Amino acid sequence: QDATAQLLVYRHTGFRAPAWFVGELLGVPPGTLPLHEIDTRRTAVAVVPGVKGVLRREFSSGAAVTGFAERHGRVDIAVTCPGAGLRVIGSTFFPGWEARVDGRSAEPKLVDGWFMAVDVPAGTTRVELRYRPRWLVIAIVSSLAVWIALHAEFVIGVVQAWVRRLATAQAPDRAAGR
Repeated sequence: QDATAQLLVYRHTGFRAPAWFVGELLGVPPGTLPLHEIDTRRTAVAVVPGVKGVLRREFSSGAAVTGFAERHGRVDIAVTCPGAGLRVIGSTFFPGWEARVDGRSAEPKLVDGWFMAVDVPAGTTRVELRYRPRWLVIAIVSSLAVWIALHAEFVIGVVQAWVRRLATAQAPDRAAGR
């Protein structure tokens, strides 16, 4: 290596916090997700089936994230918001995410094509998100049923072999008249 070579460091300026508030939500018809036309740090876009045109919903400013933790299918966020707001979480939305706001069930929304968002009321709020896909429950129940069936077949085979062995052992005694 040449001793005069320079080290170049690049800064990615597009990185965001793991959760943020937006000032407005645009509801657009399916097939029209105008992300290249808007500032997604301020505006979230959600696809709304059956809508004609664009629905606009404004939120108050001054909201802040006071705590954030994310681990293995679980996101916990503490927020302070002077008015109702829309909290966008930088985790990928998939069916199976469940949300709770201050312990009450809430519906996570798909915004900006891949992020999650949850409506939060004014004040200090705790938002909890859990990933619990239905397919996982079905897979666990199905696996358990197969495991039980295989073990039941094994146990039945062992019992049948034991009964045959017992019957064979008693057959000479019966033939001798004992």
